[in-house]
This record gives sequence, structure tokens and C-alpha cells, in this order.
Amino acid sequence: TVHHAAQYHILRHWLCGDDLNFVRSLHRCKRISPSGGKSRAGFLQTHDGRFLLKSVNSAEYKMLTTRSHAQAMFAYVDQILFDKLPSVLAQVIGLFTVCYKSQKKQQAKSKYYIVQRNIRYSLPTPHNTFDLKGVGKHRRVPSEMPILAQGPDQDDSELGIQAGQQPRLAPGVVLWDQNFREWTGGKPLCLGSQDLKYLEAAVHNDTLFLSSQTLIDYSLLLAAVEPGIHGSERTGQGKLALGIIDWLRPFTLDKYVETTVKSLMHSDRPTVIEPKLYARRFLDAMGTFFVSASKDARL
Repeated sequence: TVHHAAQYHILRHWLCGDDLNFVRSLHRCKRISPSGGKSRAGFLQTHDGRFLLKSVNSAEYKMLTTRSHAQAMFAYVDQILFDKLPSVLAQVIGLFTVCYKSQKKQQAKSKYYIVQRNIRYSLPTPHNTFDLKGVGKHRRVPSEMPILAQGPDQDDSELGIQAGQQPRLAPGVVLWDQNFREWTGGKPLCLGSQDLKYLEAAVHNDTLFLSSQTLIDYSLLLAAVEPGIHGSERTGQGKLALGIIDWLRPFTLDKYVETTVKSLMHSDRPTVIEPKLYARRFLDAMGTFFVSASKDARL
């Protein structure tokens, strides 16, 4: 089943060309397992790498199909496309229900999938990827995951985890807020003044919209190519690709309970909080991750 077919048809034409090319990309996909996430959602990537398919749960599906939420979302997209409203929201460009039968039980089942553009599609490899929610030091990829390309005889100091040094990261691992701070040595990334103004306006607009729809638990996916990699070495500047992802989660009763329990059990602030507070924390944190740079500044 294709949901909101007419609206997504228009959106795809604006963002990624005609539907024929979209179907050509979509006709063959491979399952991927992104690291760093907790949602346990199923992911597929199209054979050409242009698009990602993500399975969504019933609450997220309801958010996309409820009349009031859908109208608000398409109205916001209209502002982005036609009024040139700054935004870095990773747009949903398709919503589908897929029905199938289990081979063992011969029972019909349904899954919901959204399609989004792959933010990292245009970036060369290797690159570092971070999932940033704007929380404190406790949000770090667990040590048992392959964060660093560490040799058998190397300790942490040799790997450059000390302040001001960049750890060497293993490819393909999606890292979190504290890993990002370690990677930058506690310093923000430098952007051109116009780029920074656009990003600040975009994050403000997007968080305002998401909080108005009582949506939480979103994050900024940041992929960074360091200077000196795949053509960037001539200018000495790096390259970034970013977007706000996982923004379909409504603030439901289970999330309220999670917030309350974590607040009672831990001194650190919980990751998930009330929508307006979540938006404010996210906006404030993004202001510490990026700064304006002169023409001679580096990534």
C-alpha cells in the first residue's frame, strides 16, 4: 500500500527527480545493520546507495497517517520547498505498507516502511559518523564496540584520546555525543559564516516544528570527511553532510515512564524528556558543536 501517494510524488520530484529513477533505485535493496542505534528498526539500502528504507513501529506509522499530523508535516515541507525555509530535516519521501506471509505459519503480516535519502551518499570513504542528541558525557558508544583502530600493544594514550588529540576511529561505526567531543578534542567544528547562519536557522525551525508535533528522541546525523581525504587535501578543508533523523517518535506514555524512571535512578539527565525541553536542549547543544570560521579556517 502506498500512503499519501500524491503528496510524496510531488516531494520526490522536487528532491530526487522522477519516479522512474526512484523505482530503479528501489527495485533491489540490501539489508544493513547501522551501529549505534537502540531502536532495533530494520534498515535496507538501495543498490545504488541513494536511499534508505527504515521500518517504523505502529506509533510512528500513526503519526505519519493521522490527518492532523500529516497535514502539518506537508505544510512544513511546502514552506521548505517553496518559501525556501531553512531546514536540515531528513525528509520522508515515501511511506509504504508491505504485506507478507510467514513460511512457517502461513499467517499474513504487515510492516511499515519509510524511504529517506541517504545523507552520506555523496561523501567519499572513509568518513566518521556521529549521532548527536545534545546530551552529556554518559552518551558514548560502549567500550566493547570497535571505536578505535587499536593495536595489541597500544594503550589509550598512544591512540590520542587525551585532550586536544583526535582518536583514530574504526570505519563504519556510528558514534555518539561524547565520542564526538573526544574526536574534536573538545572543540567545535568550524563552518563558513553563511553555512553556520543557515544551520542555526534550520535547527531552530526544525526543532520548533517537531516540538509543536510533540515529537522527541531525534538526533543530528553528522558525517565528516577530514582534510586531506579524497580531494579535500588541496584546500585543507574537510566536508560535512548532516541532517536531523529519527524524528517520528511521539512523546507517549512509555516515554514519559522512561523519563521518570531514569530521573530517579541516575544523576545524569535522561536522553528523552518532554518535547519542548528536548527541543531547547537539542538547540542549545548544536550551538556548542559548531562555530563560525574565517576563510582560512579548517574543519
